[in-house]
Amino acid sequence: MKKKIFLKLLIILAVFRCTPQDSLNDSRGRTVTIKDVVSVYIPEGTLSDSEIINVTTSTDPQILSSFDELTGLYQASDRMSSFIKISSETLPSNDAMTITVKVPSDFLSKIPSNHGIALYAQVYQDSGEEILDVFEQLTASFDEKTKTISTSIPRSVFTNKRATTFYDANFVIAAIPKRTSTKTKAGGLCIGPIGKPLEIVEVTSPYSPMRILDGVAKPHLGVDLRCSVGTLVYAVDDGYVVDVKTQVEEGTGRVIGYGKYLFIKHTNGSSTLYAHLSDIIVKRGAWVKKGQTIALSGNTGTTTGPHLHFEYVPYGEIVQSDKRIDPMLCMNLSQNAKAPTVSTLAPSNITTDKATVGGNVTDDGGLKLSEKGIYWSTSSNPISSGRKVSSTSAGTGVYSFNLTGLSQDTRYYVCAFATNTMGTSYGNVMSFYTEEESYKPSVTTGSISNITH
Repeated sequence: MKKKIFLKLLIILAVFRCTPQDSLNDSRGRTVTIKDVVSVYIPEGTLSDSEIINVTTSTDPQILSSFDELTGLYQASDRMSSFIKISSETLPSNDAMTITVKVPSDFLSKIPSNHGIALYAQVYQDSGEEILDVFEQLTASFDEKTKTISTSIPRSVFTNKRATTFYDANFVIAAIPKRTSTKTKAGGLCIGPIGKPLEIVEVTSPYSPMRILDGVAKPHLGVDLRCSVGTLVYAVDDGYVVDVKTQVEEGTGRVIGYGKYLFIKHTNGSSTLYAHLSDIIVKRGAWVKKGQTIALSGNTGTTTGPHLHFEYVPYGEIVQSDKRIDPMLCMNLSQNAKAPTVSTLAPSNITTDKATVGGNVTDDGGLKLSEKGIYWSTSSNPISSGRKVSSTSAGTGVYSFNLTGLSQDTRYYVCAFATNTMGTSYGNVMSFYTEEESYKPSVTTGSISNITH
């Protein structure tokens, strides 16, 4: 037993550098510092004064390989050989904590002149459909004079879902190309649309970088789209395939995270990522056109079911941001889309006061239906003068409703309709008569008399 404990201690010492940290308290908060490396400021109210907080540097290969996995997506050319870890007993109560990292001069001397310094935080994502643990670039400022990079720390980057029960946050410094384009729009909004990665786009888990649920950080840096295994996946814009990969766990080779995935660098400077694929049709370095089939959707990686995980990183001319943003803001959902196609079904099960009416949606127009139903009236124009029964259920096919409380021997007119974001379509107007109440003769039985043998 002692031998095992000693071996574990050696492993821990090999991974974490035992760099001494200093802590300074004042009336406004406290600062934890590793001299000439990093300084973390914790304002009053962010954490309890009695809570333990540790700041260390580490060369843990599993964390660094998680960053290296996506250097092509980040367009990072170099990174520092160690990362910074902040560990707290509890989740910070706000986003007021700040980090300032001293970038070593020897690292700065190696990066190309057209590159800048970026700070990344590892973000543990549990969307309910998948678990990802990847890095996201933080909005940070680099001071040329002091050679430091600083930013506030979102509480959503802390998680207790890794190796310990402490809430950890991991940070990597890397070099990325400087952005020189002025063709941007403030606020992180698109100036041009992208296409759809699936024929039918239905979000099952939305983009939400700062989501906190029940006190637990659950950010999601992409969107999950509903689809079955084998659904065609399309390139959302022209570009070349940067990489085709399968994400595996360091040491075990187990397929985790994104599973089979690919990402594309587009001609406008943006990048897109498509994950949990069952098969990838294109090869690394291939040129693809907007709308071209690039893969088949699947259920690979750390998932709970089939879906497409889609991410969008808008570099340069698309938005004024280097980070991922909500792809749905930029997606041209109306591309090749149209209003639904619907027909009215012949009424059935007609009685004196009831009837079954319905419609058949043969084409949803490539978009999710928001409503489908029946207009009905005693007028020959039920759409403008009648009442309606409807449902918000999506999908194509036959649907029906039971009308009750009708008047006997009366002519009714019905018309089916279906709606998506492109508009409302109507079927043909059909009519029917309710049955007339039928009267049966009444019979009474009299007394029996004059009975003989």
